[in-house]
Amino acid sequence: MVVKHNESIYFDRILYKQNVAGSIAFAQSNAKADILTLEEFEKLEQSLRENSMAGVPERGLVLETLQWDAMFMQHISRWIEDLIIYSAAEFGLVHYQQYPVHLSSAKTKAALDPFMLATDIADYLVRKRVSFRETHHISGRYVAKSKETSIPMNELSFEQLRATDSRFEEDIAEAYVYQTTVERRSAKGGTSKSSVLEQINKFRLLRQR
Repeated sequence: MVVKHNESIYFDRILYKQNVAGSIAFAQSNAKADILTLEEFEKLEQSLRENSMAGVPERGLVLETLQWDAMFMQHISRWIEDLIIYSAAEFGLVHYQQYPVHLSSAKTKAALDPFMLATDIADYLVRKRVSFRETHHISGRYVAKSKETSIPMNELSFEQLRATDSRFEEDIAEAYVYQTTVERRSAKGGTSKSSVLEQINKFRLLRQR
């Protein structure tokens, strides 16, 4: 989102640099005051003559800048609201002494929920050559079993798991490790540490421009 916003501003600068909002008279006064060289004035005059309609009434630059700024702030505002909501005491993910939007590893760990692993259960079965259409239903039954017994998904016994589907094996325990499930998403833009570091490095390079 930030990249697209910045790319648009850069494009707008190039676009409006070719058509300065002003007039030839204003350009002449700048030339006489030695603010513009003769060569710069001639280029500006040619641009204004080729597109005289945009000489004085052009307001696109202002409108588009305001539009992009408004959209950017809207997205950032929603993101901050999400952080505030999930940091609120009502969610029980943060101690009341801490400030809203104060992120910490303790809150992150408190937010972990075994139901997050439902997709990883389906992925596990896919790796066992079970069709995804079927794994979706099996994972659903697994979630239902957890709710029915009031036992977290990662604490159900292996026998209870096998009762859901006989194709589960003991290596299913690997799907219960949050760190492992995060690291499996190593595609571009994924959640693995290497993917996140790659995204951070890209933003650092953008800041240096």
